Amino acid sequence: MPIMLIFDLVLIVIMLAVGALMIVVTFAIGLVTHPIRTLLATFNILSGVVGGLALLLAVFTWFCYRHDAFDFNQVFWGFTATTVISIIIRILTTWALNRIARHDREAQLIAQPPRPVNRITEVHYHITLPDGRKTERVERKLVNANVTDEQPRRYVTSEQPRR
Repeated sequence: MPIMLIFDLVLIVIMLAVGALMIVVTFAIGLVTHPIRTLLATFNILSGVVGGLALLLAVFTWFCYRHDAFDFNQVFWGFTATTVISIIIRILTTWALNRIARHDREAQLIAQPPRPVNRITEVHYHITLPDGRKTERVERKLVNANVTDEQPRRYVTSEQPRR
């Protein structure tokens, strides 16, 4: 039985080492390709971890620490302030990560496929009634529903004046 326990512990340590190595490699590649986004993501994750631990320690301090201790206020309010600051940092980094850069927005506009256009055509039916009167019936039909709008779209950039 202890041999299997040792084998399991060795396997767990190896898996943790491989996971840590993968995180380091991913972080290094991210710093090379997108340094600002990688740092923002790192601060986002770290602020979440620190804020969660500070919240747990604040609750632990409230319920398990003597309230008449000389340092209770400093410890409790320190953990509470750390939680609030972590929440603010997490909100700001999430906003910055989710915001699409102006260059990316312009690239998305240019890469848009042509929009499908539905064309409606009127069909005129000339009908002769049995008594000899002629009448016309107009019916609207949807035709060429897969035709695309091939007109070039203009994009206004900061260098071009608006018309």
